[in-house]
Amino acid sequence: MWDSKSGRCLISISGAHTSQCQVILPHPTDASILCTASTDGYVKVWDWTQGKCVFTHRNKVEFGPPDPNNPNKIGGYLDGSFSPDGSVIVLTDDTGQITVLDSISKEDDPPNTGNALAWMREQYFANDYYELAYDR
Repeated sequence: MWDSKSGRCLISISGAHTSQCQVILPHPTDASILCTASTDGYVKVWDWTQGKCVFTHRNKVEFGPPDPNNPNKIGGYLDGSFSPDGSVIVLTDDTGQITVLDSISKEDDPPNTGNALAWMREQYFANDYYELAYDR
């Protein structure tokens, strides 16, 4: 993180990601929280004042058509945003899926809070199964 006026490096997090970090999101209400997401398939939430990672999620692609050439596909993150109140992080990946993370849950919350509920396991859009139209 750099000071925009002086150009001085304020903090560096070495080894945070193993691939290009496409997404850096400041928390909208807490200046000490920062979210990074990368094409390596990891999203990390940082308390940058302490220089430590407080949350990590790996984007393993579990749904959609199976790829026999890559059964353990990882979806690389391309873009994202915090909700205006900072309670939710929404990210998009290179497989066309979105990831929605609750940023305020605690470990002692009820079971399945951090996991997708059964009805949320897959999402389809009406036009997913329309016939393809080709032009000349």
